[in-house]
Amino acid sequence: MELARDQDCPVCGSAPSDTAARTTERLVTELCAREGRRTFVITPRRDLILHTDRLHSVLERAGFEVKVRAKLGITFDRGPKGTASLLTSGVLIVEDAADEEEAYQLYRQVVVEGLNIPPSAIDP
Repeated sequence: MELARDQDCPVCGSAPSDTAARTTERLVTELCAREGRRTFVITPRRDLILHTDRLHSVLERAGFEVKVRAKLGITFDRGPKGTASLLTSGVLIVEDAADEEEAYQLYRQVVVEGLNIPPSAIDP
């Protein structure tokens, strides 16, 4: 099986950085790029058991366009910044974020501030 690899990818490219090691402190992990777009996953320290009805309302109030609403999560458009999917477990997948800080700030905006989940539930 052949796998495409972006030589500039900080995770699997020809000169990987130590980004993955640094981001584990906040539970942010960078994955290999999807079609050249940086992708990050934020995993809380425990399952959060989010309710999609409430999540949908928070996303709409924040100005995000919900693309897919399903039993286990919601995918939403972040405008020119790309898309993201938030699962009911609290895991967030962010495509096309500039860096781990941008992905983490989105998580804080939606989960901590929007859903009023205490930071202690997500941070180590």
